[in-house]
Amino acid sequence: MELSTEFIWAIGITVATVVLIAVAFAFSIVFANIQIRKEQRFSNAVLQSSAALLIVFDAENQVRSFSKSCERLTGYPARKVLGKSVSELPFLSKEFVNNLKIKKDSQHTRQIINHFKDILISKHGSRHIINWQISFQTDDRKNMELKIGSGLESTELQKTQEQLLAHQDKLQAMAENLSIAEAEERRKIAEELHDRIGATLTVTSIKLSGLKNQTLPEDVQYALEDLNKTITGLLKDIRALTFQLSPPALYDIGPSAAIESLANSISKQHSIKIDFQDDGLKKSLEKNIGVFLYKAVRELLLNVIKHAQAKQVWIRLFRVEDKYRVELKDDGIGFDPKKVILNNEIDSGFGLFNIKNRLEYHRGGMIIDAHPGKGSRFIIEVPIKYLKQVSTNENESIAG
Repeated sequence: MELSTEFIWAIGITVATVVLIAVAFAFSIVFANIQIRKEQRFSNAVLQSSAALLIVFDAENQVRSFSKSCERLTGYPARKVLGKSVSELPFLSKEFVNNLKIKKDSQHTRQIINHFKDILISKHGSRHIINWQISFQTDDRKNMELKIGSGLESTELQKTQEQLLAHQDKLQAMAENLSIAEAEERRKIAEELHDRIGATLTVTSIKLSGLKNQTLPEDVQYALEDLNKTITGLLKDIRALTFQLSPPALYDIGPSAAIESLANSISKQHSIKIDFQDDGLKKSLEKNIGVFLYKAVRELLLNVIKHAQAKQVWIRLFRVEDKYRVELKDDGIGFDPKKVILNNEIDSGFGLFNIKNRLEYHRGGMIIDAHPGKGSRFIIEVPIKYLKQVSTNENESIAG
C-alpha cells in the first residue's frame, strides 16, 4: 500500500517539529546551566570578598567551603582545611562543634539557625570574639544536607564596649566621690552658719532685747524693735538653711528621721499638708547612700512645691526585704515623665534624670507613675546591704 504525499509530508513536519523542540530544550538547559554557573561564580565572589566568616560543612561535618575571610583570620589556607572534619580544626572550640550537631525543632522549621558567641584562636595564637550562626539547609539538586556557619568578628566592638563601661564606672565613682565631698562641705558650712553667724546673731538679739529696759527716745525704741525682728527672722532663715544644707538628724539618727524633719519643715514653710509614715523597721544605710536618698527626696518635694500645685503630699518609708523604699505621692496637676526626663523641663541640677542614674549606680531604681491632670507618684528603692566600695568612707553607715 502506497503512502500518500500528504501523509509523508505530515510525518516529516511532525518529526522536524519534535527535533526542533528537542534542540530548543537542549539549548535552554545549556543556557540555564551557564546562568546558574554565572550566578554561582558571582555568589562565591561576593561571599569570598565579604568580611563575614563562612564555613560550609556536609552532613558528616566535613568542610566543603572555606572563605577568604576565614583564611585571613585563622591563618590557615583553604587547601589545608577543605575535606577535614570539624573536630580536626584547631581554631574552632567544642562549643562550635556542639552547635554544629544541634538541630532543633526540625519537624516544624524549614530552616534551623543556631546563634551563639564563641572564641576563635588563630594559628598565631590571637583570640577573636565571633558572633556565629549555623544554619541547616538541604541542597535539593544534590540531595544532601549542608551546615553553613557564618560569623562576624566583634573583638574590637567588645573591647570598645568594655572600655566604655570602665569609663562610665570611673565617671560614676568620681561623681560619687564628689557627692561625698560636697556633703562634707555642706556639713562644714552648716556648722559654720550655726556656730558662728547664728551664735553672733543670737547674742546680738539678746543685747538688743536688754536695751528695752533702758530709757531711750521712742523712735530709737521702734528702730531697735524693728532691728530685733529682722535679726530674729535672719536666725530662722539660717536655721532653715542650715537644716537644708546638712540636717543634723541625717548624721546623728539617719535618713528616716531626716526625711521626717524635712517634711515637717517644708510643710510649715510652704503651708502644704504632708502626711508622713514610717514602718519603724531598722533600715541601716551606708553614709553616702543615706545622704543621696535624703537629697533625692528633698529634690522631689521641692519639685512638687514648685510645679505640682498640690494641696497634699504623702510620704511612706518601708523596708522591703533588703531594700529601703520611699514612696512619695501628691494630688497635684501631674506631668508627662518621658517629656520631663528627656527634655529636663521641670528640674535641673540634681533633677529626675540625675536621680535615676545615681540610683542605678547604687543598684537601686525609681518608678515614676505620673499623668497630666492625675497627680504623681514616685517610688525610690536603694539596697540596705550595699557592698560596692566607692571611697575610703564607704564603710561608715548611718541608721535609718
